[in-house]
Amino acid sequence: MLGVVALALVADFALFPPLQARWVVPSGPEGVPTITDLQFSWTSDQFRHDLYEWSGVVCGEPGSGDPDCTWRGAPDAPDPAPIPDGPAGFKRLTLLLDYALPLLYGAFALGLLTRLWDLAGRNRRWLALAAGAAAAAPLCDMTENTLHLWLLRGVDTWDQAAAADYPGGLVTAASVCASIKYGLLAVLIAFGLAGAVRWARVRRAG
Repeated sequence: MLGVVALALVADFALFPPLQARWVVPSGPEGVPTITDLQFSWTSDQFRHDLYEWSGVVCGEPGSGDPDCTWRGAPDAPDPAPIPDGPAGFKRLTLLLDYALPLLYGAFALGLLTRLWDLAGRNRRWLALAAGAAAAAPLCDMTENTLHLWLLRGVDTWDQAAAADYPGGLVTAASVCASIKYGLLAVLIAFGLAGAVRWARVRRAG
């Protein structure tokens, strides 16, 4: 079962970059905000700026739908880059992949921790703490996703993204959730590395 979860997790990670490039914002010039930048926008003005900047990485008027636009500042290319779907694409990506991702990495982490239980010995209380982190990180992640979807309700085009009102409290709450999520993931990675070392020692001794 753990192997199936691991394969699904790898598939989710593998699908994310190409779908992000197609639906949200392809890899363009340096300085273009990423989805991670949007997660840590903290204020409504910064959230609007980061979101709308995704329309600025292509030449032409935002929302024009011109299929012949190319990257701003990029050399002329025979095959112009397509305009991503922007806010609508971000919501689609969140619904299809970003809700599944926390469930998968949470299930994978908990599965690994249960296998390490017998090896933990007197350190089981630390393992229980790690299990708490494995449960809390996906919860924070999905809460952050829900807040982003709520902020972008009714926002599907670049023009709507520029004109929309983004409540500062919700933007800050989403950034807080993102901060807690990444902190808990760092804890899980540390426990995972420690568990791998412990497993290697036990196997070597056996």
